[in-house]
Amino acid sequence: MNHSVPKIILLLLTLTMVGVAAGISESNKENPNETTMLDMNESETQQAVEPPTLTMVGVAAGINEGNNENPNATTILDTNESETQQAIEPLIKALGNDDINSRKEARFALEEMEEDAVDPLIEVIDSENPEIRCEAALALGNIGGQKAEKAIIQLLKDEDPEVRSGAALALGNARSQRAEKQLIQALSDEDERVRSNSAWALGEIEKAGSSSEEDGWGETLFSGKVENEKIVEALNLSLEDNNSEVRSSAAEALGKLGGEKAEESLIKALSDEDRKVRRNAVEALGKIGDKKSH
Repeated sequence: MNHSVPKIILLLLTLTMVGVAAGISESNKENPNETTMLDMNESETQQAVEPPTLTMVGVAAGINEGNNENPNATTILDTNESETQQAIEPLIKALGNDDINSRKEARFALEEMEEDAVDPLIEVIDSENPEIRCEAALALGNIGGQKAEKAIIQLLKDEDPEVRSGAALALGNARSQRAEKQLIQALSDEDERVRSNSAWALGEIEKAGSSSEEDGWGETLFSGKVENEKIVEALNLSLEDNNSEVRSSAAEALGKLGGEKAEESLIKALSDEDRKVRRNAVEALGKIGDKKSH
């Protein structure tokens, strides 16, 4: 009896194996993107060891492509600057509003813009509207800086007393030693508000102390001890002004400057007919006394 495997059976087994192989091949063709577990592990391993610089290069390339697609794209900084410039013009116009609160709000907003608002404000100090000139001066005074102070000083000669008064106040807020000469001259202004604010401003400048000369303006009108003596002399005259507000401001300023001559004038002011002048004289003498004790 022949126990060997019949040839037909061997043929069937061979065909079956070929079919299975073909099926696997066809399956791979039907889903060419399908990967085996080994392929996935190899891929993940390669990604894990891939240098990070390649990823950054890809990001950079993407940014460059994005910029090439939109060459007019702006940065956040550019957008903020553009929005600031767009906001300035209506705010400048609002400085001439009939409502005083609206004017103040516009001025405060411009002051918040600081250097961005300086040039637009300087451009309107020649405006025909005195309200705009006055508010522009006050804004420039609070912003400060050489360019702003130069513009404000010009307004001490303005035809409108309200503008001149605002300019004096602004120079005091700016602590502008560069304006000392003009402020001393303004103590003789025909308008009492200008005289009062000029006296107050001189006291504020002295309180601020000496300024640096790095901006190229050179020395101020006076220097050292002579400076104080000249300013005190001018303010002593203001203590005899016929307007009580001027005398009151002069007394306050003299307390900040100090010195024997200031003290002598303030002692006389203790008998002033106006209560506010007497009160300011007392406080000023107290400040001078404090300076002496130190």
